[in-house]
Amino acid sequence: MSVERRETMALRVRAARGLPFAVALAAASCTIDVSLVKDRADAAAESDVSSRDIASPVDAPDVVEAPPDVIGIDAVTADAQEDALVDAIDDADAANADGAITDASVGVWQRVTSPTGSDLRAVWGFGPRDVWIVGDRSTILRWTGTTWSPVSTPAANTSFRSVWGSAPDDVWAVGYDTGGWLVIVHFDGRTWIRVPAPAVRYLPRSVFGMSRTDAWIVGGRVEFSDDIVFRWDGVRWNTIRTGGNRTRYLDIGGTSPTDLWIVALDDTMLRWNGTTFVAPAATLPVAVVTFELGLWAMGPEEFWVTGDAGTMHRFERGTWTSVNTGTRNLLRTVWGIDRSCVWAVGTRGTIARSNGVSWAAIEDITPRTLFGVWAASADDAWAVGEGGTILHSVP
Repeated sequence: MSVERRETMALRVRAARGLPFAVALAAASCTIDVSLVKDRADAAAESDVSSRDIASPVDAPDVVEAPPDVIGIDAVTADAQEDALVDAIDDADAANADGAITDASVGVWQRVTSPTGSDLRAVWGFGPRDVWIVGDRSTILRWTGTTWSPVSTPAANTSFRSVWGSAPDDVWAVGYDTGGWLVIVHFDGRTWIRVPAPAVRYLPRSVFGMSRTDAWIVGGRVEFSDDIVFRWDGVRWNTIRTGGNRTRYLDIGGTSPTDLWIVALDDTMLRWNGTTFVAPAATLPVAVVTFELGLWAMGPEEFWVTGDAGTMHRFERGTWTSVNTGTRNLLRTVWGIDRSCVWAVGTRGTIARSNGVSWAAIEDITPRTLFGVWAASADDAWAVGEGGTILHSVP
């Protein structure tokens, strides 16, 4: 196992040390749902960023070691347990690495060699030979048809959270540095450059747009809840106040510049009508249980939102319909080509797909949580997640 991969898994194990060792080991072996462990780790990481007293962007170590937090276990025992858990996770992952998993409704999915062990958070592309992935530790990967290759980035010590582009020479990636400061980079067709960002400690969740001169970033401040998002006008990123609740925004999507939707941590939604944000009477039909809630729009006032326990929620002109996808696992993000071809991914390697009439799901393609999904066509899709996981749907 590579040093980077072991360090990545060790961090995840440390976040779960509050669990009894046997339970944590069972989680590593995929006998229980580990989504709550990951959510706890993500929340703890954000809380740690929020608690730092930092007045300006600074470079800091990726990891700060802390004493073991398991009562009654000394440092030596805790480290031994950590090593055992890391090995168990790697063994479980290796058992799932070979061969393809086929489901008539979801497709044929196979594991693709990844050049990194860092968590991969999002994927976006422009065709079968032009796809981007972003993730932790300043990771940016590019697919040109044969292999995934790392690409140098001008933003060190950055956790990238989202990627989107209007064209192959207009791609945005957003994240935050070790101090919690907003980081924005742009690809112009030749190289990635760092773009001046609003000077704010902000944890972005999604970047999305309509054109080269109309893009949005949503997320939330580190220090406190607020109602700000950012909009690109072709020249600079401007701070926009939504006028909604002071909260954290989790995702944004839409089909036109006058019909953009945002979902928030407090179960509310906002709609951009081209001039201002308005709050519809309808709220999300279920309490938000994860920071990774996803939204994908398929038409005017019509979109899907992910939910817990394998549920997907469809909004259509003021009315919600909730549908079970065939899994009980947490679904974190959703993306589609059209109404008849929509994917959602989540914990325990779960991939669900809708054909426009019903949903079907397959589980345990990998023991890892999947964070992002995108497709070039109905039989050419990508899913990415923890520990450098990259999955590919093939004909």
